[in-house]
Amino acid sequence: MEGGLMWRRVKGDGSGERPTVQDTVTLHYAGSLVDGTEFDSSYTRGAPATFPLGRLIPAWQMAVPQMGVGDTIEIAVPSSLGYGPRGKGPIPGGATLLFTIELIAIEGR
Repeated sequence: MEGGLMWRRVKGDGSGERPTVQDTVTLHYAGSLVDGTEFDSSYTRGAPATFPLGRLIPAWQMAVPQMGVGDTIEIAVPSSLGYGPRGKGPIPGGATLLFTIELIAIEGR
């Protein structure tokens, strides 16, 4: 994908209903640094998360609309499509991030 975002589908075939950036989505996800340090996970919390897709990092706004409901993808996110040179919380500035994302539902559909 553009901007250096790399992704691969690990479950599903993309044929389910797909969200747009204007949608609110429910998903399970896990995020880690390239050294394997997990910084956030809905799986660990035991409940999926619901977000307006347009408020998430650019990489998610690019990748999640490529998913169908029920799909799981893995993405490698360069800092320019993540949290940039400043980072956020436990994510250091300039970090490349790895996410596993499972699209569970699109609100209102």
